[in-house]
Amino acid sequence: MLRTAGMTFRQVQERGGRVCKGEHGTLILKWGRYEPKTSEGEGSEENKTCFFLKNYRVFNAAQIERIEFPSVESGTSLDSNQRIHPR
Repeated sequence: MLRTAGMTFRQVQERGGRVCKGEHGTLILKWGRYEPKTSEGEGSEENKTCFFLKNYRVFNAAQIERIEFPSVESGTSLDSNQRIHPR
């Protein structure tokens, strides 16, 4: 059975689990933007958009021990009109 749940190393440790010896995580990149508020003296504010990039190493549920993940079958099922059908 393919299990796609994943966790960072820290998340595994916090939940009392353990990453199997010799396993390598998958690199996940997250990017976003935010607008910090900066004051320019005289009460004027300048909005400047800043971008950020963070990276995480994520381990698949099959690489983690001592943590039970819900099975794929226990998820909600969709009606045929809610599914995405390939063309």
